[in-house]
Amino acid sequence: MSSKTDNQSTRDNHYVPKMYLKQWSTNGHSILTYRLLVHHKNEPLWERTSIKRTACWTDLYTQHNQDKLDEVEHYFGTVETETAPILKKISLGKILSANEMATLVEFLIIQKARTPAAMKEHESFLDRYFVEVAGESVRKAQQSIQNGRHRSISREKLAEETLPFPLQPINIDINSEKREVRVEALRGRASFLAGIHSLISGQVATWLRNQNWVIATMPIGDTLPTSDNPVTVFAFNRENGEIMLNPPLKQNGCCVFFPLDPRHALFTEIGSDPIALANFAPDSYQANCFIRAIVINAFRYVYAKEKISNIETIRKRIVNPEIAEAEKFFISQWDKTQRRAEAEFGK
Repeated sequence: MSSKTDNQSTRDNHYVPKMYLKQWSTNGHSILTYRLLVHHKNEPLWERTSIKRTACWTDLYTQHNQDKLDEVEHYFGTVETETAPILKKISLGKILSANEMATLVEFLIIQKARTPAAMKEHESFLDRYFVEVAGESVRKAQQSIQNGRHRSISREKLAEETLPFPLQPINIDINSEKREVRVEALRGRASFLAGIHSLISGQVATWLRNQNWVIATMPIGDTLPTSDNPVTVFAFNRENGEIMLNPPLKQNGCCVFFPLDPRHALFTEIGSDPIALANFAPDSYQANCFIRAIVINAFRYVYAKEKISNIETIRKRIVNPEIAEAEKFFISQWDKTQRRAEAEFGK
């Protein structure tokens, strides 16, 4: 159970669902974990972690300006509830219907968007393109002023269309007398949640839904790990064996890989022949490539049903107490700092 406030809102937001992580648990309560950021070198490589306490961030999705603080959490929960019996069918080796495959793809899209790794990627995008996007908004606003046109769009109406997610927190202040336009954006929780809506309702998600997808079954003896950033987009250089993360998504040879349990994954390869993809049966070499990609793509945690003996050769841990403590403090202060920033924004 997630912890609740007095008004029964969810506080502990599991950005990787508990029902999903249980696929890698031997007891339903804990999971083998390889931490990628540790305080000191003597910490064990692998340790058992409570599923209730891992991949969890207090108030990551909470919207304090909403009647229901945890509408986003409930939205994710609905998708998880629809997905859970499908994961069970896969583990039993049963064939899925087209609708069940579509539900899995939806689960993949949402999982890709909801993690701290996705938040970091979203903020990096804002840093790179905010000036360009803001400049375009300014040019349109200035053109409107020069032409003597004024169009008012109801923000309430726009907000209804993005529920349960907020609008992107951007303010555009137009001073007609001075012919000035000021653009202001807020980083953090509200922007991250708005970015989730943009991803799951945008062109990339639509394109992903239209790809050919298969359930790839690993060969006997090979088991997949997963991570706190489990949807992995990568390309494989067959000449040198190099894994290249996050190539252009529409590039031929780009793979999208989402482990569903230790032996199965949702998979597509862009540009592949549909018949060849439908008959794809990875061998041990390909399974090893998938394992490497999962580990390299992880954010802070790798999870496994059994220890990966050579995991340090795939990706070494960061041993840094200062960074580890700073990250722990940042998460502990997250809700307080976000509430303050959201209250001050636009004043």
